[in-house]
Amino acid sequence: MITETNDTLGLTISGHLVIRRDEVEQLLRALLPAQQPQPKVAVTNVQVEKLEPRPGGVPRLAFTLDEAAEALGLSYATLWRLLQRGLPKRSLAVRKIIIPRTELERFLKETTRSI
Repeated sequence: MITETNDTLGLTISGHLVIRRDEVEQLLRALLPAQQPQPKVAVTNVQVEKLEPRPGGVPRLAFTLDEAAEALGLSYATLWRLLQRGLPKRSLAVRKIIIPRTELERFLKETTRSI
């Protein structure tokens, strides 16, 4: 539900909301007065190397759902749907969803087409 007055915009949702960066920028440009500088949104290119251990650190053996989605270049929702289908498998050792590194590698290897 969206409520709007002259000064505010309220948005009430239930669940997970994914919005593309260009759509957010367009919305901010429409909402912010022209005299104010446009906000800079920091976006980084996510690479698997980012999840590698720092020098002297302990190697990562498993990732949270957010981290795994980031490493795979997928959205949280897409990875969630893949987990519901059993691709990839999650660890059942703890209540929090974690996906082992070996499972991410297996998933990529088995779902990659060879030409």
